Amino acid sequence: MPGAPKAVPVSSPVRANKARHISDRRFHRTARPLSAADYRRVFDGPRRSADRWFTVLAVNNQEGRARLGLAISKKQARRAVDRNRLKRLIRETFRDQREQFDDTDLVVMARTAALSIDNAQLRKSLARHFTKLAGPMRARSHQA
Repeated sequence: MPGAPKAVPVSSPVRANKARHISDRRFHRTARPLSAADYRRVFDGPRRSADRWFTVLAVNNQEGRARLGLAISKKQARRAVDRNRLKRLIRETFRDQREQFDDTDLVVMARTAALSIDNAQLRKSLARHFTKLAGPMRARSHQA
C-alpha cells in the first residue's frame, strides 16, 4: 500500500548481545589445522588418549593457539546426521575447554560405539581426554 508506513527494524540490546555471543563461539579457520601437512604432523608422533568412543591425538604446534581437527569417517558413522552430531558435540566441548591448551593441535576420531550413547556421556569422555592431554602438552611446551 502506498500510504502505509514502512516497518523500521528495531535493534535491541538482547539481540545484539546474542549475536555477539554466537560470533564469539564460532569455530574459526584459525582454530583448525587446515592442510594435509598439519594433519600428518599430528598423526606422525602424537600423544594419545583413547576409550570406547573416541581416540584423541595431540601434538604441540608453533601457532601459539589450540587447534582442533576432526576425523569422523563414514566407516564409523554411516549417516551424515550422525557424523554431524558428533562433530558439533566435539567442537562444542573443545570450545568449552580450549583454555587448557596453549599451543596444541588435537585430532579427534570417533568410534562406532559413540553413536549409541547420549551427548552427556560423550561430553564427559571428551572432557577426560582433553584434561588428560592438556597437562603433558603444557609441560612439553614450557620445556622447549
